[in-house]
Amino acid sequence: MSDQKQKNIVPLFSLLDLGLLFGIPLMAVMACLLPPKKWYSFAYAIGPYISGMMPRNRGDILRVIKKFVGNRCLNMSIEEATRRLAAAEVVSKFQNVREFLPMGWQPQVSLQGIDHIEKGLAAGRGVILWDSHFHFASLMTKVALSRAGHPVVHLSQPGHGFSKTRFGMRVFNPIRTKSESHYINERVLLSSLSPTAAMRTLIKRLKQNAVVSITVRPTGVQPIEAPFMDGVYTIGTGAADLAYRCGAVLLPVFTLRMDNGDCKVIVDRPLVCPTDASRREVALSVAHEYARRLEPYVCAHPDQWVEWFKL
Repeated sequence: MSDQKQKNIVPLFSLLDLGLLFGIPLMAVMACLLPPKKWYSFAYAIGPYISGMMPRNRGDILRVIKKFVGNRCLNMSIEEATRRLAAAEVVSKFQNVREFLPMGWQPQVSLQGIDHIEKGLAAGRGVILWDSHFHFASLMTKVALSRAGHPVVHLSQPGHGFSKTRFGMRVFNPIRTKSESHYINERVLLSSLSPTAAMRTLIKRLKQNAVVSITVRPTGVQPIEAPFMDGVYTIGTGAADLAYRCGAVLLPVFTLRMDNGDCKVIVDRPLVCPTDASRREVALSVAHEYARRLEPYVCAHPDQWVEWFKL
């Protein structure tokens, strides 16, 4: 695909960008004036009035959650979860903006399961952290791993950040990527023009026994539809394919905000990649097992799972 065709696919500007032109400076002011422990209560209070920041309207999200949850017990009402989703959207942006500014901040984050990473590295074929798409994962996972002495090589999308437009990716998204750059070894950009180049880089890093992080996404060449709750969750197979090809250890990660405002990064036990199965069979097995492990975390923290917006 040529650069010109790529530009024709990606919009130049959107109404969201217009809101961000005013919203980001305001968020920067509030993130500096308010102590971090007060961010969530402020975001919760303004949540009902910022529907324009949400990828889907509240009614759609309510219907999606009800459809998937069925008779399962959540840690809060579905109505409360939708309101808190808006608050989490705001707080995660506060974190990025504050980290981007010169004064920075010291987030409170703990790491559970580092032994799985160290055992994987001891095997000598690299470790892949498959980071579940919760609101606070993008920054907090990287912070926790860096503090533990394992800054990651992160696979990143061109639209990673505040906006998916050409204007937004140039003006707004560096706020997010630069806020994360203090905590990673390398950012590998997955370009739609040459996706294989990113994969070659990750394979090289895994052969060097690096820790690679990949966010769980519904995208990919042949994504898998895994049973999830009372519905289906589409999961890309890139991480599983890399683990299969390189013999790397594949670890699911769940990063969550606790009630006291601190974050916890949970590195779960390895997802097993059978050596006697085909690449596609491994991807199917891994995706289905991941979806089973994901469910209890979503039930406990339905207000933090970003994928509700995409189901």
